[in-house]
Order: sequence, then C-alpha cells, then structure tokens
Amino acid sequence: MYAAKEGGACESPLAGLHFTTDLLASIQEAGINVAFITLHVAGSWLPLREDQRPDDAEPEAYEISEETAALIASTRARGNRVVAVGSTSVRCLESAARDGSLQAGAGVSRMYITPGHHFQIVDAYFTAIFHPARSSLMVLDAAFCRKDLLLHAYGVARSNSYLFFEFGDAVLYL
Repeated sequence: MYAAKEGGACESPLAGLHFTTDLLASIQEAGINVAFITLHVAGSWLPLREDQRPDDAEPEAYEISEETAALIASTRARGNRVVAVGSTSVRCLESAARDGSLQAGAGVSRMYITPGHHFQIVDAYFTAIFHPARSSLMVLDAAFCRKDLLLHAYGVARSNSYLFFEFGDAVLYL
C-alpha cells in the first residue's frame, strides 16, 4: 500500500509491502495508530566500509509532518509503543529525535545505529527481509537484540530455507 506522492526515492519500500490496504484498516480498527513519513533512500543496503564511522551511513532523506510527529508524541505519552516499519524509518525517526521528542520537518539521516544505541522514539521495528551480512542494516538489527540471538535467528532462517533479501521472509524486532 504505497502511493508515491513525492519524487526522489531510488529503492522500493520493501519493509511495508506486507501491509495491504485491508491489513492497515484492520490495524486501525484494532485501535492502533498508523502514521507515515516521506523517505528518499539510495544504497542503505550497501556493505559497510572499513572506515565507516557511527555518523557516516548512506544518506537517507526524510520528511516528517507535524501530524505524524504529534501522533507519535501522543502515542508515547499514553505509554504505547512506536513500531517503525523498515530500517530507513528507524534511522530517520531516531535522527529527528531531540531529547526524546520527535521533531517534524525535513532532514537527512546518516545515522549508523549500533548495539548500545539509546532509542528515543522507536520501540520495535518490522522489516520485510533478513538483511545481508556485513551491512549497516544487520548491525541495526543487532541493536534491537543481542548479537547471539540475532545470529541464532539467522541460523534458524537458513536451516529452514527462509527467503532472504528482496523477496524474503519478514522479521519483527521487539
């Protein structure tokens, strides 16, 4: 359920492809808020460079509306969880965080999230794929769970013939 409203992205929005119009309606009927951000991504899946620093991931442009920022703020104020769909959403939401609050507006994330990162906005995230090894995306995944648990999950996925990459099986990191 994607309708491109702005030009600029060079990658398909894989993480949300599982979310059909009917599924989103069911989620909202269950009382769960759904909010959108605009993302312009190119190359987030590239392998890590040896010289890569924590603030030097591939640039990911984003725009967060006032409405989305307010909805996320009210969700957090009620003690509910914010679940991002896709690694780019995670990076952009965390990049737009200031002292635990989400700031509306446009920006560019170069955030390289590693284990030990203190998440200010995102509590969990859903992704449509098992990410490639030696990518900043797999490192981000490890920020949501212990490295041994992540490696175990990948081992189970391989041994059970789960699909990887663009047409892969989905993962929810809690």
